[in-house]
Amino acid sequence: MLLKQHFDGGNSQKLGEKKFTSNTGNMSINTIELLNQQLAIKDTQIKEKDEQLKSMQKLLDQSQQLQLMAERKIEKFKAITSKQSKHDNPNLNNANDLKQKNAWWHFW
Repeated sequence: MLLKQHFDGGNSQKLGEKKFTSNTGNMSINTIELLNQQLAIKDTQIKEKDEQLKSMQKLLDQSQQLQLMAERKIEKFKAITSKQSKHDNPNLNNANDLKQKNAWWHFW
């Protein structure tokens, strides 16, 4: 009887009773519990990844804002330096132009 149960794969059927027992029912319950545990783990991992994505997006936005502010400051600095050079250069340019215009008179 034990050998028959062993080779039947855990399925046994008693002759006097019409009761059918199987280990596959227990295995499927265990499998379902295992799969539910795995799903719960995966759900927590997905939530963690969502939080990571949110924080990365926030950091990216902050980085872009800082970059924009830096570019604006650079543009302002360039504008200021170009205005200063325009105010300084006309005097120098006029003096250089006079020297160049008068330079040929020097030979006569």
